[in-house]
Amino acid sequence: MPSQAINEKLEKNHGIASLTMKWIKGNFDSTWERLSESRCRELQTWLQSQDIGYLCPGDHVGHDRRDCPLPSVETAEVLLYQKKTPIGVIIRLATFDSPLRDQPNQTAAMLFLMAAVLDSSFKDAFKNGLPILGDATVEQSA
Repeated sequence: MPSQAINEKLEKNHGIASLTMKWIKGNFDSTWERLSESRCRELQTWLQSQDIGYLCPGDHVGHDRRDCPLPSVETAEVLLYQKKTPIGVIIRLATFDSPLRDQPNQTAAMLFLMAAVLDSSFKDAFKNGLPILGDATVEQSA
């Protein structure tokens, strides 16, 4: 049976963590010397059984981001998230990976409510063009 370290790491990090495949492999089955596509499929099945989703970075040519197989390269990083946590719900809504996938108006309404909570919690955090995502420039004040 896989170590509970993966679940514990996610619980400690509010349901989300960026991890290397090497770390995941070592904490899933320490007897595995290397990753393979079949081992990644086994790992993917286990993640699904634990209600853990994942996102792989980069371009997704030829497949949808939701259908991205786990990478078999140990240095690759993936974003794991618990689907039933607040951040998991936001990710699932934003990526249309929920029962509301064909209902963008309802999805937007739910995200609107969540955005309002975040706005009030992080009031002024994005003031002056703070480049949180690296896609904006900080406005210089005189």
